[in-house]
Formats: sequence, structure tokens, C-alpha cells
Amino acid sequence: KSQRFDAMAKAAADIEAFAAQTEPVGDYPFPLPCNAIRFLRLGGAELLAGLAEAQDGALKRAAAGAVWATLQHPLARRALPRESGGWRRLVRDGLPALCGCSDAVARNRAERAKALLLA
Repeated sequence: KSQRFDAMAKAAADIEAFAAQTEPVGDYPFPLPCNAIRFLRLGGAELLAGLAEAQDGALKRAAAGAVWATLQHPLARRALPRESGGWRRLVRDGLPALCGCSDAVARNRAERAKALLLA
């Protein structure tokens, strides 16, 4: 394995763990995915698209987990700027790359994220 492969796998795992964290906000009754919202507002969709286009199956699975963890909450999806190049690249290149991979877990997560994004 190369250093680039290891760095990409670690990045995908770190994004998934970071985006899955929730925080209580004020008097709102449920914790919110503040980290996922911050990540997307700072251009994280471009990074997710790059990870999704990786050729290795393990990276695709990690990228699909990161995409799903980031986009599963409706507030996080609303925070994603639709006119950004990152959103277009994620929808046009990243999600189809994940949906077409041979790993069933990655494909399932990507299909769910795609359905949420395009709904």
C-alpha cells in the first residue's frame, strides 16, 4: 500500500467519524449534525467526490460511509450549496462511481445518499 492510499483511507474514516457526531443546540429537542454542516459549508463535497472516484474497493467503501454520514441528516443536505462545483462534482461523478462499484455496502450507501440528494 502506498502512503497516498493510507492517507485517503484515513481521511474517509475521519470524515465519517467527524460527520456522525451530533451536538445539542439551544432548546432544540434533538441533537443536530453540526460537524456535517460545517464540513459541507467549507467545501467538503469536493473532497467527498475525490474520495468516491478512488479505484480501490476499500476506499470506495470508506468514501461511501463518509458520504452517507455527511448527507443523511436533512439539515446537512440543506447546508450543501447547490450552486457549488463540489455539489455538481459529487452528484455527476462521485455518486455514480460509488453506485457502480462492486462492493454491496458502498453501493447501498451511495444509492441512499443519491436518492436523498436528488429528492
